[in-house]
Amino acid sequence: MKRLLQLNWVNATIFSLFVSSFALAQNNTNTTCATALPVCPDNNFGLNIPSEIGSQNTANEAPGTNYGCNSSQPNPLWYYMRVSTTGTAIFDLTQYTGMDQTGQGLDVDFTVWGPFESEHACNELTADNVVDSSYDPTAFEVIDFYSGDGCGPEPTENPQVVNAGEVYIIMITNFSRQAGYINLIPRPEMTATFDCSILGPTYSFCDYDGNGEETVNLDNYIDEISGGDANIGVTFHSTSEGAYNYTDTVEPIQTFTLDEALTVFARLENFTTGEVEVVIISFNLIPEPEMQDTTISFCDNNGDGVEIFDLTVADVNANDEQELELSYYTSQEAADEGNPDNAIEDPTYYSAADGTVIYVRGDAGDCYGTSTITLEVVESIVLNAVEDSVCDLDGDGVEVFNLNDYTSEILGTNQGNIRFYLNEADAIAWNDNYITDVEAYETDSVVLYVALSAEGGCESTTTLTLNVLDAPQVNDVAEAYAYCDLFNDGTETVDLTVAFADVIADTTGFTATYYLNEADAVAGNENNIANPASYDLTGTTTVYINVSAGDCSDVAMVIFELTDGIPVNDVTLNVCYADNGQGTFDLTTANVSDVGTVTYYTSEANAMNGTNPIENATSYTASVPSVVYAQVADEECVSIAEINLAYFAQPDLNIPAEVSICSGYSEIVDAGAGFETYNWSTGETTQSIEVDELGAYWVDVTDANGCTFRHNFSVVPGNAPTIANIEVGQNSFTVVAEGGVEPYEYSLGGFIFQDSNVFGNLHQGTYNIYVRGADGCVSELEVASILSWPTMFTPNGDGINDTWRVPGLEVYPGSYIRIFDRYGAIVHEATVDSNVLWDGRDLSGNKVSTQDYWYILEVSDGRKYSGHVTVKNRTEKGR
Repeated sequence: MKRLLQLNWVNATIFSLFVSSFALAQNNTNTTCATALPVCPDNNFGLNIPSEIGSQNTANEAPGTNYGCNSSQPNPLWYYMRVSTTGTAIFDLTQYTGMDQTGQGLDVDFTVWGPFESEHACNELTADNVVDSSYDPTAFEVIDFYSGDGCGPEPTENPQVVNAGEVYIIMITNFSRQAGYINLIPRPEMTATFDCSILGPTYSFCDYDGNGEETVNLDNYIDEISGGDANIGVTFHSTSEGAYNYTDTVEPIQTFTLDEALTVFARLENFTTGEVEVVIISFNLIPEPEMQDTTISFCDNNGDGVEIFDLTVADVNANDEQELELSYYTSQEAADEGNPDNAIEDPTYYSAADGTVIYVRGDAGDCYGTSTITLEVVESIVLNAVEDSVCDLDGDGVEVFNLNDYTSEILGTNQGNIRFYLNEADAIAWNDNYITDVEAYETDSVVLYVALSAEGGCESTTTLTLNVLDAPQVNDVAEAYAYCDLFNDGTETVDLTVAFADVIADTTGFTATYYLNEADAVAGNENNIANPASYDLTGTTTVYINVSAGDCSDVAMVIFELTDGIPVNDVTLNVCYADNGQGTFDLTTANVSDVGTVTYYTSEANAMNGTNPIENATSYTASVPSVVYAQVADEECVSIAEINLAYFAQPDLNIPAEVSICSGYSEIVDAGAGFETYNWSTGETTQSIEVDELGAYWVDVTDANGCTFRHNFSVVPGNAPTIANIEVGQNSFTVVAEGGVEPYEYSLGGFIFQDSNVFGNLHQGTYNIYVRGADGCVSELEVASILSWPTMFTPNGDGINDTWRVPGLEVYPGSYIRIFDRYGAIVHEATVDSNVLWDGRDLSGNKVSTQDYWYILEVSDGRKYSGHVTVKNRTEKGR
């Protein structure tokens, strides 16, 4: 939907109207005074107006017209203007073949008449009313309203004053008769202003639908143009001359575009007086302003979540060629309404929290567009403090730094501009006292202050510490450090750090690291000697010492040499064993070397250093075992030998501490062969003795070293095993024993013993069982039986097979028998302490009848048997 933007004459766009009225000259519509056009000049007045060509002189002007200096008036253009405020008026008038006063200059002339009360003064253009005129054959003229004939030189330094309400008529002629462009430009010193109310109205429309055109009905504007006076007739014409002459009428429906405005001339005729007035009516189509949404970020430097924003820095204009008047609102509704009273009062100082949305209205003439500004309050930036050290290689105390090399490390992932300052206050203030020679900054050790200025007003400071370090100056040591091979084992533990003080004059503040490879030493890597104070030296070794302070280092070379020591022997001295753990030795009897002077020490360190020697070396009492160190020295070297102090080995007599004997037995105790003498506590002096009594015994033996050793032992009673259980099978025994001395041996009868505790393939019968321990002691006798019984007996009293017997059952007294008849009635039960199970009688003592009976036998060792037995009584045959 189109919206009419402007309906009054007074607020018409001055530049637009004036240019439009000047442009009409090329249509030969204002070549007479009667067709003069109204104008309202300002600083943009009359730029690049096409010159009039092909028209005649103004010979048909009203009688009495005086043209000042211009005796002829070829190709004229006529205008009139009204003064709004009193002041000076002065213009530059030029004409060139090109626009913007370029190309060839063309002769241009002018005449100005006035002042008049109204524009209807064409019959008053007399010599008395000429206020300025020029016929100079130049392309440049000055119009200054100088009072006079205007045909001579005029003082342009003091332009004339024009008064409010005065009307002036101006004619500009193209004496050159060539096509060109006229420029009538107010000078800066002009103070008068001109009344724009004489202009016709301009109606502006916004191209909100973007189709680039608009259609109007001119008849809709008649009441407004006539002021609603029914006595005034209004018609529309395409030229001003047609409007005056009532020709060149146009249709009321007119279309105009963005590229070409619509200009028509309205003829206003008063039906009562007959007076005719012509006004210009313009219709403009203005493109909708192009706006874009944007975001402003500002750093929350004080951490309160609220910051001050300058909204005017937001780039909301999407087209740099359009000029927008911006206003800022807190809602879309307020932006659309455009009431200045509802706009943000000071958009350059607006306090807001993160996420606030501002609505911007952009006015271009009478069109407007809107966009948004999102306000972001971002977290403050923390810069990294950086420290760097360089070596003062030339020793002058200063070095050159490129401060830009530290920028990325200081910023980290942040972005922004940084400056380097010598003073923290300057850094915080972000003033101009910053370091400018950042790429070649020469200094000694210093702390610089780094300031950040980032997008969104983020500010931060940190430090850059630059250390200029003393670089070590080291020297190689020419003479090798020589060490004797004290123990003649091809290696010696030496202290490499003794060379530190020899490679540098002052070790203060420096660190030494030791390497076996020069490249590693120069690189200062981790391939260094782990424990230089205790280094195992072999042969001749070159050592490289990296002397450093921070990142500054230098490498020196030293040589350590291991020479052959004095030939020595390690020796062991023995004494006979003493119960107090000590022994007395003559150290001088130890043959440690055939050369040199020997001195004895209690420790290896004392031996190497020659401190605290043993004074009583010929009768040295020491704990045994222990070690004494012998220092063997000559004029060139020292070697160390070890003297081990020990006991002669005690013999192993292989006699246990306890010798057990079984009751009624004896044992042979043997001290072993190889001793010089034997002496037993029994008084015997033989290698072995026989003991058959319990008690304490000892034996003293003397070996070839003359050392006598006593061995004590006891004779104790033996511990015979016990038979805990005998598991009886159908034809086997399994014997379980405990106690005594394992491993056990087992026997049936006590004569032949076996390792296995199982006896198999046995016949029915009773057996004597024994178990023998490893010490020879034999258990008590245990008796067991393999049971077997008949399945029939004849209890008839004939003395033959009268009872039912189980041979061997007597071994298991307390066994229990129950006997049942065929009906399950019990006929006999009893505890059995012999091998007789039943005599064939029932519970009442009567003989049972001949038949089968069933039994359950529970043996006292846990066995249980069941089955049937047949009873036959022979006496029953005669019945």
